[in-house]
Amino acid sequence: MANNQTYRESGGFACDAAEIYAMFRDFTIKEMDKTVSSALYKGASIIVRQAKTNLKSRLPASRVRNVTKYKDTLVDAIRVGKRKDKTEKTAHIMGTRDKYSGTFRTRFFELGTDDRYHTDPRTGKKVFCGRINAEKLGTKYFFKSAIQTTKNEVLSAIDEMLEKKIIEINDKKF
Repeated sequence: MANNQTYRESGGFACDAAEIYAMFRDFTIKEMDKTVSSALYKGASIIVRQAKTNLKSRLPASRVRNVTKYKDTLVDAIRVGKRKDKTEKTAHIMGTRDKYSGTFRTRFFELGTDDRYHTDPRTGKKVFCGRINAEKLGTKYFFKSAIQTTKNEVLSAIDEMLEKKIIEINDKKF
């Protein structure tokens, strides 16, 4: 895998599948799934850590808990998700679906909001609706920038983790 380093530095990602399949040759399905799952989790957790740092720096109030209404903070919305078939790990900002969770608000700070207008059916003009203090939120792009800044770090961490786990399991077998 070391011979692909120049390709990765130019912005792409390449991996020699024959080398990986040769290392996986003696693995059981459970060992393969565990190895790939742990490598993907490691990569996603790097993005989550950077996104939390970005959110805290761009929106200092994100660490404050609103005790009267929500039981968690905005930072709690950034987490690693997984699929049931264990083929994919995702870093997301969607939060939880708990009853008293306020983490759904995090995506509004990432993407921003527009002014709230509707078209009046009688006159056909756009009319401002909502409260006067319901302002337009600007974009923070804490998650997008976290992905861009940690892309190379994630790929190298996945590479290292795969190699480490493969060597570890092969040493246990022999």
